[in-house]
Formats: sequence, C-alpha cells, structure tokens
Amino acid sequence: MRLLITGADSQVAQSFAVLAQGRDDIKLISYNRAQLDISCTKAVDSVIERDQPDFVINTAAYTNVDGAESHVQEAVASNQLGPANLALACAEASIPLIHFSTDYVFDGNHSGDYCETDITGPLNVYGASKLAGEQAIQASCSKYLILRSSWIFSPYGNNFVKSMVRLGRSNHDLNVVNDQYGKPTCSTEIARITMEIISRVTNQWGIYHLAQPDAVTWFDFASTIFAEANEQDLELSIQQVTPIPSSGYKTAAKRPNNSILDSTKLERTFNISIKPWRESLMQTIGELKDHG
Repeated sequence: MRLLITGADSQVAQSFAVLAQGRDDIKLISYNRAQLDISCTKAVDSVIERDQPDFVINTAAYTNVDGAESHVQEAVASNQLGPANLALACAEASIPLIHFSTDYVFDGNHSGDYCETDITGPLNVYGASKLAGEQAIQASCSKYLILRSSWIFSPYGNNFVKSMVRLGRSNHDLNVVNDQYGKPTCSTEIARITMEIISRVTNQWGIYHLAQPDAVTWFDFASTIFAEANEQDLELSIQQVTPIPSSGYKTAAKRPNNSILDSTKLERTFNISIKPWRESLMQTIGELKDHG
C-alpha cells in the first residue's frame, strides 16, 4: 500500500514514519513543505500523478494558533487552499484523501462533548482557516476522511508536553489555565488509529472525531505531565503549579473554553478502541527521557 504524506515534519507525519518502520506492506512517500507546497496547484497535481498513491494523507498545516492572527495569508494558504488543491487532485485521480482538522472549529459554548454534527463557529483565524479547509474538501471530493483531533502531543516538534517539561526544568512555579477543557491526543495514537481505519474503510467517508479519553483542563494536563515526569525520574525544578483563568493568560487568539470531542462515531463505525491519553503520555515522557 502506497501512502503519500504531506507535511513530513509534523508530529503526525513523524508518527506515521515510526509506525511504518519494518513493515513491508506499507510504502511511505513523504514530503515536507520545502519539497511540496500544497498551496501550489501544479506541484500537488504533479506529485499525485507521478507517485500514484493508494491514499493521500494530509498532515501539512499552519498550526501556530496565535501566529495565525497576524499571518492570515499563510494560515489560509496551508489550511484552506492546500486542502482544496489536494481534494481536487484526489477527486480527479479517484484517490481517497485523509485530512486532519481541529477541535478549534468550535466556539466552546456547547454544554457537553462535541459530536460531528454540532454547529461549528471558530473563534480565531486558525480555526476559521481549518474549517474552510474542511469545507473545500467536502465541496470537491467524495472519498475523504476528515479527522478532527485536539491538543496534540508527542516526542516530536513543538507541543504542550515538551513545553511543560522544558519549563518544569527551569522554573519553580508555573501558572496554567484551568477553564479550558479538551482531550489531549498523542500523534502516535492518531497514526495508529488512522492506519486501522485505512485497513477497514470501504465507503464510510465523512467527518470523524479522533481524540483520546479523558477530558481535562490545561492545568490538569500540566499537573499530570509533571507527575509522570517525576515518576520517571526526569530532573525537574517545578515545585508548584497554580490554576488560573484564561483572563489571567493573555494570548493573541481566543480559545474555546470547551473543545471536548466525542469520538463515539469513529469507534463504532470502524470497530476501533482509542486508548486513554495517560498511557500515551507515559510513553512520550519515556521517549523524551531517553533522548535527553
């Protein structure tokens, strides 16, 4: 099976690469942004025509949530125009497209977990550009899977877990927001679940939520990270973590207070069980320790 992966430097793409190691049944064809700018129509058409993949997996995205507020064109190019180009090329070649989206397509005013049919309403440029990307795919491609995930972490790239470990090594006290709720999700689990879906999908195309249980606040998440880091004997200086409201931590982009994703549809449709994020966190901390 030939899988074409865009955004090779992303957390999810790197997890796919690790997952595919030693598997003779999977051929990964990966491109980073320098090798393939998905906002360029000709480049996308050329690569798909040349490589003839069985699936296109788009992990390329502009993910700097605060940066997107002042770099709107860049966010739109990666998160809207790029997916639109991939969708058109995939539709013409009759190749299924797997695209990763975000919990930030929602406004956070929902009282419970968000399911796929709930009304969207992004609060920031990043969320709006990702939603526009979803809509572009739906408009031109029939064989697609849009997988919305949340609070992605891994041993790779920049993410909350790595930031907390770094800050925990250099600070005695930290303030962390305690009124935003979501589900931390490891890119390793995203890649694993996606590979399971690829092996089972026939005509169950559409939007799905892919987030690991259970829901927490950023403060809860940070506290668990530090506890696990101490359990694995990472050398941390942190002594106290203080919960604060979002109003106490100003950011360029507004975040939803509730972006908890319900993954029931995905689990039932493909008969898949998503493991708790705490298991993935333990593994991630272990890998960070092993690699310094």
